[in-house]
Amino acid sequence: MPDPVQDSIDLSIVEPLGLQRRKWPWTLGVPFPEGCLSCDADLTLTRDGQPQCVQTRTMLSWPDGSAKWVLVDGQTDLIADDANRLQLNWADGGSRPDPTTTVAVRETADGTYFIESGDRRIAIAPSGPLPFARVYTSDAAIIPDGGIESSLRIDDEVYELRAGGRVEIEEPGPLRVVLRVDGLALGSDGTPGFDATVRIYAYSGVPWVRIYLTLTNRLRRPFVHLQEFKINLRPDLGPEAEAFLASSVDVGNHKSHVDELVDGFRSLQVGL
Repeated sequence: MPDPVQDSIDLSIVEPLGLQRRKWPWTLGVPFPEGCLSCDADLTLTRDGQPQCVQTRTMLSWPDGSAKWVLVDGQTDLIADDANRLQLNWADGGSRPDPTTTVAVRETADGTYFIESGDRRIAIAPSGPLPFARVYTSDAAIIPDGGIESSLRIDDEVYELRAGGRVEIEEPGPLRVVLRVDGLALGSDGTPGFDATVRIYAYSGVPWVRIYLTLTNRLRRPFVHLQEFKINLRPDLGPEAEAFLASSVDVGNHKSHVDELVDGFRSLQVGL
């Protein structure tokens, strides 16, 4: 926690895998003593004295109204095996430059939500599949209607994930969007076995998203065995496409790999 008389603190964003990363998104929480920060909009971010884009939100406040805990988002070029130091300031009147590309959420009249960044759009339909229904690059649907199927295998029974509940914008951008989508995991007879909550994390100018799934058990059993979470994608990449180039460096695998499409699908499977 900063000293009450401070007007800046040093941050360090460490890249643990020995990789160079361009404009890598990061999020952290910063505590402040009472009376130190009147408004999170006063926060600015610099690196080697140069202003950086930053997104902030006050999560908790002190009784006097000053910020107690602030969520800070940024994007930084990370040098491998380096401390990657930045400075968070709140009393120098510095600037908060706008990002070159923002990320935002738009709702249409039919209840569909679009996460948009540059020429990329992800559509979440009110009664469509989870975690999303379609993906666009420019005006082309690279994941069209019917191009995604997601399911769970629990105690040898398969459940389909479908949207159908509350949609809430938890973070509006411009650097990071978090969209919460509630739905259900439906058994083969259409009976809900689980409440499903998906959170989609999308970032400014970044061509990937993070997806988190939370399940709440409706079955009248004290314990269940989650055996598999599977997402099948049928991309429309044109008649010449035969494979996806994929990489899991975010979770520790340093090597990219190419997987062939199987019956037009690229299958992403997590065994638990």
